[in-house]
Amino acid sequence: MIFWWLLLIPLFFFIDSAYSYYRLNKIYDSYFHWLMDHSSTKVIRKRSALKKLIAHAGVSAPFLPTVEPMGWGQLASFKIDVLGNFPSNREDIVKITCLTIQDALGVYKSRMWASVNPLSWVHALVFLPQSIISYLGLSTDTALAKFIQLVWWMLCSVFALAKAAYTDKINQIISVIFSMLMQ
Repeated sequence: MIFWWLLLIPLFFFIDSAYSYYRLNKIYDSYFHWLMDHSSTKVIRKRSALKKLIAHAGVSAPFLPTVEPMGWGQLASFKIDVLGNFPSNREDIVKITCLTIQDALGVYKSRMWASVNPLSWVHALVFLPQSIISYLGLSTDTALAKFIQLVWWMLCSVFALAKAAYTDKINQIISVIFSMLMQ
């Protein structure tokens, strides 16, 4: 009975991704309407929401390297924060903004489908240490990360063998642990 509660985890990821996808798609549509007719100010109010949704998707904030003449033979070289200049009708910024939004929409759509795919659940469980290490912002290519992953696989294998050999005892232990956690 307790295991049914675990299905709330993928349900949460599905709802979170679907809602984020919907919000970002609405901002994208508003941006296109603003590009056609600059009279609407509603899209300007959505800059902070856009930044949060792009960051939540894990898409890096784009910068556009630019060199512009300042006069008298002087050039100014700088990077334009594309999301900080949202909305903009400058052609190069529009292209990068649209690509960034499309990239984030793809991430959300992928997360939605991964949340209902049992193979993704298995993958998440098998590579749980790598996911945690990556979430912490550390490199997963280090020897320590690979060693932790190997230990995880060994622990899971030992648990699977113990579960097969001592099914009743393991079930009792798991039920005691879950009852303690639920109190």
